[in-house]
Amino acid sequence: MLSKSISFLVKCSRTNTVWLFNCPEGCQNILMQKKINLQQIKNIFLTSFETENIAGLIGLLSSFSLNTKMDTLNIYGPYGLLRYLQFLKKYAQTTFKYNLKISTIEYGFFQLTSSCNLYILPALNHSKQLECIFIEKEKIGRFKPLKAQSFHIPIGPLYGKIKLKYRLLLADGLIITRKDFTHSYYKGLKIIIYLNKYGSRNATECALKSDNIIRYKL
Repeated sequence: MLSKSISFLVKCSRTNTVWLFNCPEGCQNILMQKKINLQQIKNIFLTSFETENIAGLIGLLSSFSLNTKMDTLNIYGPYGLLRYLQFLKKYAQTTFKYNLKISTIEYGFFQLTSSCNLYILPALNHSKQLECIFIEKEKIGRFKPLKAQSFHIPIGPLYGKIKLKYRLLLADGLIITRKDFTHSYYKGLKIIIYLNKYGSRNATECALKSDNIIRYKL
């Protein structure tokens, strides 16, 4: 968490890439405290244009210009994002020394990391405020090599075929399947970020099957 406002970040441990969700006042100081370098941030996602979510945006965008390693920055947000950024740039009388890619979305799908996806949908049935749903990818259960060896299954390609749902007929007539030699299937977590104190049909339907519900505005 970055602050008491509706702001947070997602960091990929493998690539060190950071997705920043909203940019409150004092965002840069908080990032320094969390030991997040600006060059790690490649994507910024705005869930709405409320002041508490965007107060630190222009300062952060200006700071990126001082980073010589910054090449391209992606910004995603609700309808009106392009017009807002144009006004912000004109008001602040600043220029950006990097490519700024702006995408307005209502419904969307993004792959945050190799194991986590992000789904976007409008809150309260309008496109000026967005809800976030994080879905962890499903994982096949780990293979049990010791059990396979106890059935005298030779180490090699057969292990891979068992993990890929093949049904195998052994020399003694025994039929084996993946479920006999793998641990339980992991379906992955589903986390919804509730950004409003008022319920919406979209968010409620998604929350019914979520593992975790994080609610901010009370």
